[in-house]
Amino acid sequence: QQICEEVTRANQMGKVTHEQNASDLAGHSASIPLRILILEDNSGDAELSIRELNKAGFEIQADVVDTREAFAAKLQSRIYDVVLSDYRIPRWSGVEAFHLLRQSGKDIPFILVTGTLGEESAVELINEGVADYILKDRLVRLPSAIRRALQEKTARDERERAMQSLLESEERLRLLLDSTAEAIYGIDVQGNCTFCNASSVRL
Repeated sequence: QQICEEVTRANQMGKVTHEQNASDLAGHSASIPLRILILEDNSGDAELSIRELNKAGFEIQADVVDTREAFAAKLQSRIYDVVLSDYRIPRWSGVEAFHLLRQSGKDIPFILVTGTLGEESAVELINEGVADYILKDRLVRLPSAIRRALQEKTARDERERAMQSLLESEERLRLLLDSTAEAIYGIDVQGNCTFCNASSVRL
């Protein structure tokens, strides 16, 4: 129950943060730093994405790669806010890149930027955890997709911190109960034991 209440509070905080972030992004869009890793074999397409983000007020620091080896190396050596990837890369694919990102353990929003993508494939990828997909002829959607992905990442981080704080609090309480000489024993309304400390067990 404690965990549920804590997660609920975190979700509510996340909702407020979403609204604040949306307001801040709308009001201060001229100075939003963004570190992005772009997996794209067409330099012109990569430049169009960067240009669209610049128009939306992002200050872009971008690395553009077109091979699995380069993608893995950059992912390991740099810190990024978001990953943009084409769906089809020669001898590789954006889906494989997403799986590699997941295997790395890094929680970085991953957005596919592609020429074509069927509805069934799109739904499957979203269910797997891809933040969004943007068609290359509709790049105007890219800035809003990135803002939404970053807001969702912030909410996940807040929930994780809340959960970690709760676990640490429970561990401190457990240590306190087990270290006291007093026997502490809990029952529910049916008279069943719900918890007891070490002193209670000895008694």
